[in-house]
Amino acid sequence: MARPIKPTKTAIDTAVANAKAQLLGGKSTTGKFRVEVDLPELKKRARVQFSLLAYAKRLMLVQDHETEVAWHGLVRKLGTGLYHVYDIVVYPQMVTGVTVRTDKPYRDWQKLLDNETFFALRMDGHSHVNMGTTPSADDRQVRDDVIAQMGGRWQFHIFEICNKRADCNFLIFDLEDNLIYENEDIDITVGDDDLDLKAFLAQARGMVKPPASAAANAAGVRRAAGYEDDLYEDCDFPPLRRYRLRAPGGGRKGDG
Repeated sequence: MARPIKPTKTAIDTAVANAKAQLLGGKSTTGKFRVEVDLPELKKRARVQFSLLAYAKRLMLVQDHETEVAWHGLVRKLGTGLYHVYDIVVYPQMVTGVTVRTDKPYRDWQKLLDNETFFALRMDGHSHVNMGTTPSADDRQVRDDVIAQMGGRWQFHIFEICNKRADCNFLIFDLEDNLIYENEDIDITVGDDDLDLKAFLAQARGMVKPPASAAANAAGVRRAAGYEDDLYEDCDFPPLRRYRLRAPGGGRKGDG
């Protein structure tokens, strides 16, 4: 579940009361007392909307490289917990099979960006090639370093790790919302307002008529593989499996 970044006044008041009770009633053999503050988990969700351009660039970038590769997403925040990734850019980097390193060429590259692009660099993504997408110790350190620099106009940042199986791990750190959105709190959509992919797929299904036996066999294979029967709600094309297709205007089936 989503977690606050900073404690609220209520959380602070509760922590102070608990600390006072511990100090008044506790005993110490070390001359020290330690007080921990548990921040509440919140039932909040975020949505990251990829344009078709951004999604296609990121997908092909990961598939094209046999080493790690890193990128920035250009992102606009559309509302509380709602982010639009409209493009992907690649910057100068030194890579191995499992690491990405940036230095002076990256800083020089940043200096050449126009202000609009520079202030839209609100996503850090990289590939784990054929490995899982759990953040490594180095990944966590990079996240901590980025978060430590945030403030002013830099109010949110999205972190993303993907692999060639199209598995992805996301984290969103949003100072304005005072929330950390973990991977399980984040919905991903793919599509643009002027392109209705659901309508296209519905029309295509109406045009393609396989023999009854073939259709039944295909449905059985999909169910056995754990795919959803409704292609328009949860796309079963492997590179899109986690993603939902957006209807014009940003709506989705079941969005009310």
